[in-house]
Amino acid sequence: ASDILAMPVKVAATAQAGALGGAIFAAAAANLYPDIFQAMAAMRSRPDRIYAPDAVRGKEYDRLYGAYRTMAELPCGFPL
Repeated sequence: ASDILAMPVKVAATAQAGALGGAIFAAAAANLYPDIFQAMAAMRSRPDRIYAPDAVRGKEYDRLYGAYRTMAELPCGFPL
């Protein structure tokens, strides 16, 4: 994903990232923190891994996506 997005992707150390995100929003909604950003700063999980983008692979994905878009625009393809 980092190659496609051309940006680092951080993987949370927690196995329950979705639940943690819900808890962060709930804490802000319950006014335990003034806003989402302060709740996130206090409760977030540190990254376990960080994947750095590979520019060469990113360009290959861009090329393949361009080919896909070209094929999708053919009369027998699906419109995008």
